[in-house]
Amino acid sequence: MSFPTCQKLKVFEESNATNFIAKECYPLLKFTSDDKLMFRYNKKSIELYDRELNPAGLIDTGVLNLFSLSKVSKDQDYLLVSFSLDAKSRQGTMLVYNQSSLEKPTYSKHIEKAQEVKVKWNPVCHDFLIELQTYFDHSGKSYYGEYGLYFFNSALEKLHRVRTYEGPIHDFSWDPTGDKFVVISGFMPAGCVLYNNKN
Repeated sequence: MSFPTCQKLKVFEESNATNFIAKECYPLLKFTSDDKLMFRYNKKSIELYDRELNPAGLIDTGVLNLFSLSKVSKDQDYLLVSFSLDAKSRQGTMLVYNQSSLEKPTYSKHIEKAQEVKVKWNPVCHDFLIELQTYFDHSGKSYYGEYGLYFFNSALEKLHRVRTYEGPIHDFSWDPTGDKFVVISGFMPAGCVLYNNKN
């Protein structure tokens, strides 16, 4: 099997290559749907590059554990959400940035019981779901930690708690139209619930 010859476009130098990077950070490079901008994970900021890989800006987030870009059509502005988590206190901060105001977040929220975060965007708009998880359940009810599911309404800029069955969240997903999402949660046998995106 032969592989095509690839051209090296850019090399990113790391000051300390042995630094541990959590799995939630991958991929470290994220692109807008029109490929005009690239966002690169850095431990305390998000670096922006244009299509020619020239520096195009910097978002200073403080300690950064995870960031995610909305996946919408090329005609819509993108949204960016970042999370800074403290594993010891199990608390953190969620920041939301709009394409037109990357210098300052349009929404900020203190979050609790969060040591891991998973984000799933609505396929047709800027709404998203986030799953928060801790490594341990201090109540002793679950071996897998504590879970919480939240729905962010981008039009109202509000974060709502989604009521789920008691126990872990096994999976959640949007339907292709973005009008509904399904959640499988709870101790076995788990329950499956279909929600609309109205709150």
